[in-house]
Amino acid sequence: MIERQLTVLSDSGMVERGSTEPRKIKPLKAYVFFGPHAVPVPEGKPGEEVSRLCLSLDSSDRVRHYRQFQLEIIDYDQLSRQVQVRLYVSQVLNREECEQADLDLAARKEVDTNFWVGLFDFPMIDNTRLTHSERCSVSLTGLTPDVLSVAMAYFPGSRASLKDRPYYDEVMHELVSDHQLSEPVKH
Repeated sequence: MIERQLTVLSDSGMVERGSTEPRKIKPLKAYVFFGPHAVPVPEGKPGEEVSRLCLSLDSSDRVRHYRQFQLEIIDYDQLSRQVQVRLYVSQVLNREECEQADLDLAARKEVDTNFWVGLFDFPMIDNTRLTHSERCSVSLTGLTPDVLSVAMAYFPGSRASLKDRPYYDEVMHELVSDHQLSEPVKH
């Protein structure tokens, strides 16, 4: 079910997959090794340094939004087969800023949160609300003694579950955007 939802979310947003080793979690943080959208870390080894992602999507105001994501696996509960993650998400950036390995996430952060994620947390239901009617989610897609696989999804809020009601600021943003788009151009 998670894979199906990730496929649907990738149609209107972006999904990036990564992995790490569960044995690295307890002594320190485990850093996830991501694929093509990872921000290159100078002089770093994949999977041994903090990995950042630069993901983008077309927003409701018809502008491409870029955000930088950082995901750390900080704890692992073998009994419940869940991992605790720390997720950082930047504010909306331009493409050049998003691709900077040394971007100051503390100064540009929108989200800095810890939560538990398991094999039955679905991205369309269990997600993090962002500004501009956008969402992101972390999904645990595989867990063996040797490999822990995750997927990071960045998608429009319209793809979230039906129980996810829009917030007041999102409704106002949509109304203002629609009004501006419907006004005739003045010369």
